[in-house]
Amino acid sequence: MEDRASPVGLYRTQRNRSLWLKRGWAFTLPTWWALWKAHWPNRNRGNLVMVPLNTAQPIGPGNAQIITRSEVMKQWHARK
Repeated sequence: MEDRASPVGLYRTQRNRSLWLKRGWAFTLPTWWALWKAHWPNRNRGNLVMVPLNTAQPIGPGNAQIITRSEVMKQWHARK
């Protein structure tokens, strides 16, 4: 059984969720890993998440960033 906390497990989880939500997915595993690699050791402790820059476009290279959950909430509240 695959470890969901592994890079491949998280890639599949994020891809499947994005496709289920009909947001689109433009990452391959290597392009996804290129974005996550530097952040990987801090992802749980830093409460890091990957979010699209433009929600109208598929998430992928050039349209994604990794930020903390608190930054996501600040951005969400700023839009209101």
